[in-house]
Parts: sequence; C-alpha cells; structure tokens
Amino acid sequence: MSLKYSSEVVTQAEQTLSERKKKAEKDQQERERYIYSQLPEVEAMQRRIRERFHSMIMLVANHDPDAGAKAEQIRKEISEDQNRIKMMVADLTGDPDYLNAHYTCPECSDTGYVEGIRCKCMDELLKRYAIEELNKKSTIVLHTFDEFIDSCYDDPRLRTHMIEMKKFLSDYCSAFPNNCRSLFFTGRTGLGKTFFSTSVASALAGRGFAVAVGSVADLLRNIENDQFGRSDNNTMELLLEADMLIIDDLGTEFKTPFNDSAIYSILNSRINQRKHTIISTNMSIEQLNARYNEQIASRIIGGFMPILFTGCDLRQKGL
Repeated sequence: MSLKYSSEVVTQAEQTLSERKKKAEKDQQERERYIYSQLPEVEAMQRRIRERFHSMIMLVANHDPDAGAKAEQIRKEISEDQNRIKMMVADLTGDPDYLNAHYTCPECSDTGYVEGIRCKCMDELLKRYAIEELNKKSTIVLHTFDEFIDSCYDDPRLRTHMIEMKKFLSDYCSAFPNNCRSLFFTGRTGLGKTFFSTSVASALAGRGFAVAVGSVADLLRNIENDQFGRSDNNTMELLLEADMLIIDDLGTEFKTPFNDSAIYSILNSRINQRKHTIISTNMSIEQLNARYNEQIASRIIGGFMPILFTGCDLRQKGL
C-alpha cells in the first residue's frame, strides 16, 4: 500500500535515521580508539589495508598490463589482514565484528534506502510518525497504567476485579502482538473503558508500535474529509496500517450509510490482516445488534474478545 506523507512526517523520519546513523558511527569510532589503544598493530594493519585498496585503484588508473594478477594478490593480502584483525579483536572483546558499525538497520546502514528503493525501516518510521500526526488531531487524552488508583473502588470485589483487569491488560501489552486478540470494551459511561484503552495505547507506543487512537466520530469525520477532497490526508490507510487501532465511543457516530460502510471496511480489513483493534462502547451486545447491520455486528462479536466493565461512574467521584 502506497501512502502519502506530509513533508513534516518525511523530515521527521529522515532526521531519526540521520541520528541513528551518526550514533552508530560515533560508537564505532569510540570502539576503534579503544582497540587501537590496546592493540596498536591493528591500527597499523587497518592503515595498510587502506593503502592496498588505493594501490588497486591506481593499477586500473595506470592501465597496468598485469593489473588482474596484481589486484588478485593485493586482495589476498587484504583478506589475510582482515582475518587477522578479526581474530585479534575477538580475543580481546569476544566479538569478531566489534569494529563494525552497528546500525539499527543493517539492510540500509540507517540511510533509509537500499539501491534507491525505500527500506522497510524508513516505511516503518513514516507510518509511525504519520499515525502520531493523526493522533494529534484526536480529542482523547492518553493515560498510563501507573495512573490507576485501586482505592477509588469502594466494593472490595470490584476493586479486586479492576486490579486483575489492569494486570491482564499490562500482560497483554507485554506479549503484544503474540497470542493477543482484539478487545471489545463494553459497559456504561465512566467505568474506565477509555482510561484502560488509552493506557494500552501508551504502553504499546512506548514499545515502538504504531498505535492509532481516536473517537469513532473523529475518525469517521477525518475519513469523510479525505474521501470528499476536504483534506489531503490518508486516514483510512493509516488506520489499516496501524499495529494497534483504538476506536473509542462506538455508537456515538451519526448513523449514515457512509459511516457504516467505513466502520465495516476498517473492521473487516484489520481482521483479515490479523491486526489488533480495541473498541470501547457504552452499548450492550443487544444494542450493538440493533444498531448495526449483521456484517458489522458479526465482525465484532466473532472477532473480538468481550470485556465487560461494571461498577459506579468514576467521573461522579471526580476521577
């Protein structure tokens, strides 16, 4: 899928790659200085290797009639020195590749491109930053599991249940994306659905996953604006590409054929791609069946793990 990206997103991705490359090469220089201080002969061999490479270039430049044979001998000498350096460095550090630059992405050496084609690491950065740009438009405030206060639950059984809920979702984030299902949070307003879903968002984003978050009304409005030329964004594509999509307040959107079609497309595509989604809603399963067509309802009921939130409205306690 080819996505359009804003100049800000592209600049941010390029800057990240540049910083990664600079760090890898700075670390390499520090390792070189250490090795040269401990093994001065390695520095001499490195210098000799560079001189031999220069000699091969000059053979070609000077049209030496024996360039082939001489170059082969030089390559053999270079290989011998390189192997000797690896052995000496391995004896000292335990790592024969200690002197190599340790790039975040070995495929492109943190340049973002392989033979002129955009590397997958660049694609991942573009996707993540584009989704973060989309999230900035959201009215939803992110939370973290550290903000959870179990003392706000007066009922001991409910307190225990919510503590277990926090642990389940924390473990879910630690295991993500392995052995994880999409989740369907249901229950009355003010019971913590948005708090826990956005805590999941914060935890997964902290692990480097691309997480898209928004109320269903905001997301559908953005999709509609894209569809009818009122914006140059690609909201639908980003929602389908996100590692985790969190849709808040399902059922509060206007009931229109366009919105129903968009919701189905999102759910169906993400389920088919085996991508994870969290939906929160104040509707019960019965209300879900009554509001949406069979395609949407069956996708949610069959593809999501239901989690029921119960208790008192925490907002009435000022929480």
